[in-house]
Amino acid sequence: MPKKEPSIKYDVSWKYILTTMFKHGVELFYKELYDIIDFNQPIIFIESKLTNLDVGLKNNSKIVDKLIQCSLLDGRTQHLLLHIEIEANNPYTISERMFTYYCALKLKFPDKKIQALIIYLGKDNPPKWHLYRHKDLALKMSFTCKYYNIATANEKKLLKSDNPFIYIVLFSKWLFKNKQTMKKRFTISKKLFLLMKERQIDLDMVKNIFVFVKKQVSLSNEMEKEISIIIYNKSKNMYGKIKNLAQVEAI
Repeated sequence: MPKKEPSIKYDVSWKYILTTMFKHGVELFYKELYDIIDFNQPIIFIESKLTNLDVGLKNNSKIVDKLIQCSLLDGRTQHLLLHIEIEANNPYTISERMFTYYCALKLKFPDKKIQALIIYLGKDNPPKWHLYRHKDLALKMSFTCKYYNIATANEKKLLKSDNPFIYIVLFSKWLFKNKQTMKKRFTISKKLFLLMKERQIDLDMVKNIFVFVKKQVSLSNEMEKEISIIIYNKSKNMYGKIKNLAQVEAI
């Protein structure tokens, strides 16, 4: 019986990178918010406070993927909560779930402005999957989320951007097409780091993106060593001598 490939850890890797590179992620996915957030004020990640939030689903201990508290440049609005959900599989039920989360969050944080964003990784994109509509006799309601579909992102357009979060999007886009075998996963991982080396991306960004890749894809030691050579050569040329990948990851 053939050996089963390790599962891809979407949730843990995306939660990490959205925390580490939040500002760049918001700029890419939600430019309207990026323009009004005061990034000189603390950004607070508060999803752990919602572990017992009853949102009316079968699993009432659901933790929303990412809940971030930001201050705004507009002095009249003190705080905003941005709810981000990562969807890797079937998006058909996500709009109803997002509406349910919104209602629960509004009850829990009535004094805060709440925004919602879906980052969808898959290729099956049914019409209006980000729009929730409900009707009970004369009662009608609709709820629309901001969304970003990575599978349909334009690669050429992404490469024209100087936002380092595009490398997360590119890797996720490539991975969804080539996730069947570890060999294919490694090929696109190597492709990503070679691209960053060619474009001379800042070492701090390379470190963050390496951790994202490592959390998402369980590469073998040999595969990690080969990528370490790419990072080492880049670091040697641009930042001075770094002996191995462990030192890069440990910084």
